[in-house]
Amino acid sequence: MEREYVYTWSLTERMVHWVTALAVAALTLTGFYIHWPFIEGGAPGGVGLMAWMRFAHFVAAYALILALVVRVYLAFASVFSADWREFGLWRNLRSVPDILGYYLFLKRGHKEYRRYNPLQALTYFFWLLLVLFFALTGFALYHGRVFGILRAPDSFMWVNALLGGEPYTRIWHYLAMWVRFTFTWRRSPPGRIVITPFARSLAATRRNRGVPDESSAGPGPRRRQHPYAR
Repeated sequence: MEREYVYTWSLTERMVHWVTALAVAALTLTGFYIHWPFIEGGAPGGVGLMAWMRFAHFVAAYALILALVVRVYLAFASVFSADWREFGLWRNLRSVPDILGYYLFLKRGHKEYRRYNPLQALTYFFWLLLVLFFALTGFALYHGRVFGILRAPDSFMWVNALLGGEPYTRIWHYLAMWVRFTFTWRRSPPGRIVITPFARSLAATRRNRGVPDESSAGPGPRRRQHPYAR
């Protein structure tokens, strides 16, 4: 039987996914280096490697923030990707026992969900909060202008005051990176973040499922209605 491939995610969503993935990888590498410079480099009397790492760190941070803004916009305004209703906190919390029992092989099936099951939706919501935490603590440690507009020392002084001072802000910013390591990125479908113990189970249950979106318009298979079309 010939396998049929259909698009579940729009081109914009896939672009946002890869920008996010590359930005997170760059932030992780440069962040580790800033915390512990494990390579010596830089021309004598010129710009050192640390300066380039810091520059790359903030460029990646800007890319991640902009990707997040685009994704939030799509969640509310996109014809095909307006999925903000799936992130209701109370509704997802109530449904966790259902999907968790299935992942732990305590149940043979689970309820039918639309784009995300409750654990996925809660993970995305937590990821949003984590990125905001990264941004606030990162800008609180910055001594330049955020996006060339806001003076970071003045605009984010309250973050340092709330966390007990700049040294503690630096520690919290670093520890948040280790929290991020409790998640793993699934290769397919793009943009999916799942809690590590359930990654294989999710891949098995989602295999060969999908619905086309606007990317399937034009030459090729006949376009079918996307479940998020309004």
